[in-house]
Amino acid sequence: MFKRDALKNLNDWKDNPDRKPLVLRGARQVGKTTLVKIFANQFDHFIYLNLDIVSDKNIFEKNDNLDKIIQILFYNSGISQSTSERVLIFIDEIQNSPNAIKLLRYFYEERNELFVIAAGSLLETIINRQVSFPVGRVEYLLLKPFSFCEYLDAIQHTNALNAINEEVFPDYAHDNLIELFNEYCLIG
Repeated sequence: MFKRDALKNLNDWKDNPDRKPLVLRGARQVGKTTLVKIFANQFDHFIYLNLDIVSDKNIFEKNDNLDKIIQILFYNSGISQSTSERVLIFIDEIQNSPNAIKLLRYFYEERNELFVIAAGSLLETIINRQVSFPVGRVEYLLLKPFSFCEYLDAIQHTNALNAINEEVFPDYAHDNLIELFNEYCLIG
């Protein structure tokens, strides 16, 4: 995976003592799941749930009690509930369970020691329409497609990246940057 600028946002969120569950928004295939899986390396334990999978979805659909849900998550992951280690819970495709969305608020209010991130490829279609997210109990982060600067960093073209970031743009870099930008657009 190439370095994404959004990793800094995730680290800032992680270090905030008053952090709320994070809802990662963004278009399909921009790297939301991949970004979280890489970010998870900073934690002692990582619990990944994909609510496209019926057994993962049923954890939220068949249980309204947050403590019971956490017991199930820890049990299924082989993690002791008495651990003082840092645990990241990632609920992917959360739009498939309105109950899971509703329960996000209780992760903040009752179990703030857990780090909770939710994402979904179809979140934008349900926000403010079919399901209401817990207002004031979650934070949002928008992940955009790979930027041109992220691309230059990924191909290790430091000179071009430095030229873009100069206060006065250097004329000598123009043609090369146009070529690089065209390449970036073609690759997608």
